[in-house]
Amino acid sequence: MPREHEMPDGALWLGLLPREMLPERAQSLLDFEGGAESFPTGLRLVHWPLWSWKDLQLVAVGAWHDWKLILWSGEGGLWVYANMPEQMDFVAGELRTWLEILAVEDGLAEAERLRVELAFPLDSHLSRGLIAERLGLRPVPECTDRLVSSYEGEDLWVREARAPLGISFCVVRCDTSERALLLIENAREVMRLESVAISAWSESRTQLSQALAREGIRTTSSNRQWWSDFNDSDVLDS
Repeated sequence: MPREHEMPDGALWLGLLPREMLPERAQSLLDFEGGAESFPTGLRLVHWPLWSWKDLQLVAVGAWHDWKLILWSGEGGLWVYANMPEQMDFVAGELRTWLEILAVEDGLAEAERLRVELAFPLDSHLSRGLIAERLGLRPVPECTDRLVSSYEGEDLWVREARAPLGISFCVVRCDTSERALLLIENAREVMRLESVAISAWSESRTQLSQALAREGIRTTSSNRQWWSDFNDSDVLDS
């Protein structure tokens, strides 16, 4: 890929590229190569394309929007590092699963469907797919792998992410706050649920936050995609 044909800002690129062939903005993330320094998350560049984070050894296999690195860790699955905000986020067990999930999400966005979006942590003991089963949802095989399970129903899209490190969580998209509250009610019947993150772009965000507060559930704000950060400082006014 010649330098004169660099990808424009915002492009998603995948592959094991030599460092000198990276888009310029992606190269700006690589200041710490070979040193003891690390990003605030603890992510450290060993030497391109190899990285380390906590107990994981990762390989950079792409970038997204030029400020998110896509990192593959084998058995540890696929992660995305973003420097705005500074965060590591688990996205799937396999690259293909993540791309299928992105395709579904983009389709929903283009159709302006299921614009209420939220997420909550999953108890480690909870059986895989139990909440979806209670709601009569259908599995979505192409968006499912050993670490992520996806389900759909009438005006409802649910994804469980069983992260090998950090918080396992469930992402929900639905058509109304009432449907979101019904799902949360089902979740509370099978697990402890104290905190829910509501997407910053979600419709009826304030209404949903107030309804959850009346049920004794703390609500936090989350940007789209970055669900594994349930930060106490992000409590919404209710």
